[in-house]
Amino acid sequence: MRQFEFATSNNPGSHFAYAAYCGCKMSFNGPRCETLEAELDTHPLYIRYPDLAKTLKQRDQIEEFRTRFPFFFVEPKDATIQVDWARQALGEDNKKRPEEIADLFEWKIRRLPSGRWMPVDKNDTLTSEELFAKATARSIVGRHKEALALTEVLKSRQARFKDMGIIRSKYFLSVNDIHAAREALRQELRDFPDNAQAAAMLRKLDGDAQARQAPPRDEAFLDPRPSPEFADLYLVRKGILERLDRAIPLFSGTLLDVGCGQMPYRDHILAHNPKITRYVGLDFASGKYAERKKPDLTWDGRVIPLPDGGADCAMATEVLEHCPDPLPVLTEIRRVLAPGGCLFFTVPFLWPIHDAPHDHYRYTPYALERLLAEAGFEDVRIQALGGWNAALAQMIGLWLRRAPMSVQAREQLTRDLFPFYEELVRTDAVPTDFTKNPMVTGLSGTAKAPLARRTAGPGTGGRRVVVVTDQFPVLSQTFILDQMTGLIDRGLAVEHWSMQRMDEPVVHENVGRYGLIEKTRYISLPPESLRGSPHKWTERFLRDNGIADLDDVAAVQVHFGPNFLKLEPLFTAHPGLFAVVSFHGYDGSATFRVKGPDVYAGLFARADMITTPSGYMKDALARHGCPPDKIAVHHYGKDTTAFAPAPREKRSGPVRVLSVARFVEKKGLEYSLAAFATAQAGFEAQYRIVGYGPLEKDLAALARTLGVADKVVFLGQLTNDAVRREMASADMFVLTSVTAANGDQEGVPVSLIEAQALGLPVVSSRHAGIPELVIHGGTGFLAEERNVEEIAGYLRALIKNPAIRAAFSANARNRVLREFDLASLNDALAGYLLHRGAGRNADAHPADQGHADETASRDEPGPDAQDRARYCPICRGRQVRFRSFGNPPRPDALCPDCTSLERHRALWVFLERHTSLFSSPHLRMLHFAPEACLEKRFRQALGKGYLTADLLDPRADVRADITNLRFLDASFDAILCSHVLEHVPDDRAAMRELHRVLDADGVAIVMVPLKGETTEEDLSITDPEERTRRYGQSDHVRYYGMDIVDRLRDAGFTVTCIETADVCAPKDIERMRLGANRMFVCRKGGRRRTAGPASASGDALSGHAGRETRARDLRATAKHWSGSRAAPRTRWWMHPAILRHVNAL
Repeated sequence: MRQFEFATSNNPGSHFAYAAYCGCKMSFNGPRCETLEAELDTHPLYIRYPDLAKTLKQRDQIEEFRTRFPFFFVEPKDATIQVDWARQALGEDNKKRPEEIADLFEWKIRRLPSGRWMPVDKNDTLTSEELFAKATARSIVGRHKEALALTEVLKSRQARFKDMGIIRSKYFLSVNDIHAAREALRQELRDFPDNAQAAAMLRKLDGDAQARQAPPRDEAFLDPRPSPEFADLYLVRKGILERLDRAIPLFSGTLLDVGCGQMPYRDHILAHNPKITRYVGLDFASGKYAERKKPDLTWDGRVIPLPDGGADCAMATEVLEHCPDPLPVLTEIRRVLAPGGCLFFTVPFLWPIHDAPHDHYRYTPYALERLLAEAGFEDVRIQALGGWNAALAQMIGLWLRRAPMSVQAREQLTRDLFPFYEELVRTDAVPTDFTKNPMVTGLSGTAKAPLARRTAGPGTGGRRVVVVTDQFPVLSQTFILDQMTGLIDRGLAVEHWSMQRMDEPVVHENVGRYGLIEKTRYISLPPESLRGSPHKWTERFLRDNGIADLDDVAAVQVHFGPNFLKLEPLFTAHPGLFAVVSFHGYDGSATFRVKGPDVYAGLFARADMITTPSGYMKDALARHGCPPDKIAVHHYGKDTTAFAPAPREKRSGPVRVLSVARFVEKKGLEYSLAAFATAQAGFEAQYRIVGYGPLEKDLAALARTLGVADKVVFLGQLTNDAVRREMASADMFVLTSVTAANGDQEGVPVSLIEAQALGLPVVSSRHAGIPELVIHGGTGFLAEERNVEEIAGYLRALIKNPAIRAAFSANARNRVLREFDLASLNDALAGYLLHRGAGRNADAHPADQGHADETASRDEPGPDAQDRARYCPICRGRQVRFRSFGNPPRPDALCPDCTSLERHRALWVFLERHTSLFSSPHLRMLHFAPEACLEKRFRQALGKGYLTADLLDPRADVRADITNLRFLDASFDAILCSHVLEHVPDDRAAMRELHRVLDADGVAIVMVPLKGETTEEDLSITDPEERTRRYGQSDHVRYYGMDIVDRLRDAGFTVTCIETADVCAPKDIERMRLGANRMFVCRKGGRRRTAGPASASGDALSGHAGRETRARDLRATAKHWSGSRAAPRTRWWMHPAILRHVNAL
């Protein structure tokens, strides 16, 4: 508010005080606000407390406001500053400091270095003796987890108490971690050798192990102890064993031990996990351990003699450092692992050269993650084995045991240093955040083979479709279930994500028939704090839920609008992901009232398509800002073969009236019940109600009050077969839905569709989309909402006249066959979801006509193509329209196939049609902040001559500061710098660097956001909101004008400005949506050039034949610098040292 001088409002409230406090000249202005009066009749709070509403209606709140604060009731221009009044009104005189508040309430608080106040942990106020007494008490009463936490605090204080190890061991025994319990007792005995209770507990544990006839333990591997003789190996053996024990529960079936050696862990693993049915040791036929113990399988280091998926899990402890080329080894392990199989691995980091000459690598966690990802693994989790203290202890242990020295010196140094070694081991803290550059002794981790993708039926190409729900399974949401099973039947690889598993007493038969519980991935969402960084949110979401990638997803269908909002960062981070949002009821009605009219603004801009069950809801969404051409009315449907009417025989007995619904307000069951009580008078009739819900007791009480309890049968929740039987035996169906107090409305009730499919005449209400299903006077009767008298009249007419019921029955069935047949609707839904195929033609948007032409076409359309078809010159795909993008959204901006925007397509057309870039041999190109849509095509066209650079993006080939490049002069023939300079504070230094590294005959293309003639710049502005207001984005530091040309010339360039209209015909600009972009073509100033698009670039990007000899020499030299493990994206000439070495050539 502080940035505004004046403010007005037509609604009294506390915001007047807040605005005045900020220094605004506040006034009451505008038409009388009717919001408060309207809320008195509609808000659930006032409906629940009618006396409160009555009292408020009798008061004129605006007049009261005028009487109390007359200084606000002036013309806006006459308003005055009321800061002193606001301070008094808001109680600033009573403002208390945090310390005063804490003293008042007797809180204990402390101030963090950041300035924030936090409550003091209760344990921080206790002495170590008090903490130990508290831990002992918790342990005695069996609260072992709390006791363990207290001992952890004592350990952090380096406090030692007798029996503390016993307390810790009791916790580990309670969670069946025998190994950790033993270690806690051994530590207790090291600290207090006279502790008889600890010794007895340890003997009992060892005795129990022998009684179970566990296999004999190999002391070096399975029982490492910190002794002077074992100081070099203790930390390694202990770390591997602890992490292996944690991984053992992940194993099952056939376990493959790659590089098994002596197989020291075999018996230990089999003794601790009965789910492992077979252990297979794999190693070389000859080698260090082959003579001691033969492996179960031998291999050559390249091919594992097992079929695909032949092992259920695998382990490789201290193996990968011995593989000269680890990627093929990991790829082969992944091949033999079953889908979802787990790999456990360890590698050393701080360790001497060993097994020479077969010791090749020491790995960082980042190198391991990359290798495992390239090998096809997912859900990679890597942890350190030890931290700084353990690293120093390990070096001391290695030095004491292995460094060359005399026996006397070794013994003396061991006596002096081994106590220090033990203290380092005891106090080590294992690092958990690798970004803080910690020291580690080694690494361990797990990775999983990806789950198998289900193949699809013919004609779909196995397209992967993700369906998102908030709860599953839910019996009342059969419309979602029918759509999911319909997509599966049509061969789509449906992947179901749900946010909550429901445990209802009755489950739809198709849930078990299609195995949907097993195939559902119950997802969790990252913390709200990450939503501001969509890419970090998405990375965390995919990792936490074990989702490998979304590259092969054809579409995501999100049921219910709020679920899209929960996943909005995912769709922001993946702008090319085709999103279909299906609205159903509450989300398309009451949500606007509860959360505001703009709640779905982001959804409407980002979603590619929106489905509604009725035209009524389509109109409602359009009124709230959704583009109508995005919305498709997609009715709920029913299997008309399963819901086929049986011949109705004349029978005696009462006329049966049926309702199937949840017992909630919007179903209007109380009005149906009251109408039935009136209509049945003088007739033999029975009202049967199927369902459940919060209003069940209220409805039963109402039936008793109306005197029809003997004629109303509450059947509860029934299976689908039982519901069909009830409908088949009913004479009519009634469902009089209403708009609930909170605004909740129906879509089109599925039970009405089912009833009409079975030929039941219905009585319903003129509510939401119901009139689109029920034809008044043709398939049933429609009454006004809550009109009991009208409903009763229609019920009485149907009870009294079997002929009307028969006529309505035939019409109802035909109505469903025509527009609500499930098979036809699921065909259309599959067409919607497969509408976006890479480069596919589409003659109509799915919102306009259900199906799209799926014929692939990667060629540019001819001149007779429809004007409204969009063509992307980068991916060569055709669309009916591009996607909206930007803030505010620009319509027809983003290609859904390659995510290119207008400026990317304009640049590509210019380079492809008016330069020789793609035909120039041996061209060296530098691309700053590479756009994904362009990078792939440039790599295909330029091969090894193409290099990407970025200061922050780890995916770029080179991490480079554009103001201080580490390349030699004249290193590149072409430079592309698009929408980068507006982010750089010292843009003049960046321009000079571009000039320096550009070859004398080279060309640089610069693109920036432009506004006007003069650059707007103020580097003192650092507030993100102010930057966004002035420069359009929070990380922009200026808004360039056309005077950027002067800056480029000052850097030494000669500049030619190329506009889109200069190089493209108007028809192409419209069809490709190229926009009005400007490209600045820059050259070094040593050579005069003529203007014009062709001459502006063509000769600058050609004429490299004279460099062929030099290039050949450079490539020969590259072999010297390129090892077999060079990353695919690494360029040998990117390194300054290499450039200096080869420059003389």
